[in-house]
Amino acid sequence: MRLVRRLFHGALLGRGGVELMLNTAYDAGQRPASPVAERTAAHDDTHLYFTCGDVDAAYEHVTAQGVVCAPPTTAPYGMRQLAFHDPDGFAITLQRAAE
Repeated sequence: MRLVRRLFHGALLGRGGVELMLNTAYDAGQRPASPVAERTAAHDDTHLYFTCGDVDAAYEHVTAQGVVCAPPTTAPYGMRQLAFHDPDGFAITLQRAAE
């Protein structure tokens, strides 16, 4: 996957002619001091999964950046996973096949 364009509040990812835009709920400099419940109430029904080569290293990185989450676990179906929420309340899981 290659990063097509990096924005201050999102990213446009592209590969093989397919593009995926990831964006925050607010433009740069417009995020409120605390989440607005009306905007984030239903966000937990959106869960994005991304392949990650080293889930344990990702855990060290995201927690060093202030993300609060449990350490990675191995799911019964054989995936090593790290789950957390982004600043807008969406659920994110980084995963790879367990060894």
